[in-house]
Amino acid sequence: MLGPAFPFAGGTITLGFASTSVGSCRLISVANPAEGFLVARFNAGMRQDVELTSLSNWLIEGVSDGAAPIELTEILVSVQYPEAVFIRYTGGGSVYRLTARNVFSQAGLGIDQAHDSIEFDLQYPSDPPNTVLLFDTVWGPLGLSKRNIGRRHIDKLVASRAISVALNTQLAQRLAATDGTSNRDGRPGSNRG
Repeated sequence: MLGPAFPFAGGTITLGFASTSVGSCRLISVANPAEGFLVARFNAGMRQDVELTSLSNWLIEGVSDGAAPIELTEILVSVQYPEAVFIRYTGGGSVYRLTARNVFSQAGLGIDQAHDSIEFDLQYPSDPPNTVLLFDTVWGPLGLSKRNIGRRHIDKLVASRAISVALNTQLAQRLAATDGTSNRDGRPGSNRG
């Protein structure tokens, strides 16, 4: 069952009601509704004490190669949403793993070691959607996916670069098979052998 939604930085966050009959406390999701702000959700209401809001009990580490440095700056809680923890951070840009340690549910259950961390990708609501650019080439139509790539998407940039190199290599091989010119109809090579 979903709980109430509240406005936040140009969007809304809908939090679920915490279950009252759980066997262990688990970290179940991490959302990034705005830059510099994470919402971590547990499967139960959490004991809102010094342990929960201590930065030393939270660890964030980059999972993907080349992940930009990220630092947690503040942990916030809300009496209205006991299953949620609001985390402020600086930096970042890639896929990360958030880990909670030494935190307890309202029932006094410690966090399950098998479910104390979760991986997430920093995706911001302000990111523009992917667009596809279509080009007519001498070998037929070609479509490229284009997206504004920031520092946090360096892994995607590397993949795009690999595709670009492959397309350039293929083009160079095809042009090498001809004389590098084109006919009036646009087909490659006026002097085909």
